[in-house]
Amino acid sequence: MARASGDTLSVVFPLVNLALNALFLGDFAGSEAYLDQHQTAIQAAGSVSGMAENKRLRGYVALRQGRYPLARKLLQEAVEIARSGDDVSLLARCHVHQGYLALREGSTAEAYTLLADGLRGFHESGASEGVQLALRGLAALAGVQRRSERAAQLFGAAEALRERLGMVLPPVERPEYEEYVAAVRTAVNDHDFTTAWAEGRGMSLDQAVGLALEADTF
Repeated sequence: MARASGDTLSVVFPLVNLALNALFLGDFAGSEAYLDQHQTAIQAAGSVSGMAENKRLRGYVALRQGRYPLARKLLQEAVEIARSGDDVSLLARCHVHQGYLALREGSTAEAYTLLADGLRGFHESGASEGVQLALRGLAALAGVQRRSERAAQLFGAAEALRERLGMVLPPVERPEYEEYVAAVRTAVNDHDFTTAWAEGRGMSLDQAVGLALEADTF
């Protein structure tokens, strides 16, 4: 067995995948159980980046449970650990989760700063899956700030990117996503919404990122 032989790193990635699969299905208890095993493995391996990932995932679980103070604490701890390494994508993912949290708490300026930082990190590191996650967050933020056409463009761009990557929205994220999209749809007429969404879908990755980071957007 990998654990008995001391080859702890061989179980880390499967445990992360199991934790994520449980989380995406809304099985928070199951996800946390896998993260407990993951924490034991990374502590045995002395993995600093693994500890940052564990904190991030626990923070994400807390975020999806609506336990915002705990999520903020865990995600900040993850950021502090991640900054000691050179994993740009991990730090970007922490920032995006923090951005979603700030958005849920109504801190729009903080949300933009964190989501934009995460988007830059994902784009620079070539992590397209993370880019679509950040674009979705910035689209939701635009909708909250009543920039409805901009929001529809960014939602459309994120949707097209997911399709190119062969991704689907995890069930645990869909209600929040549909809530934000519905708010944007009701804020503009059908023609403008459909046109803006189609414009976003037609953007290149660089165009979508550039739109999301325009200085006058937020």
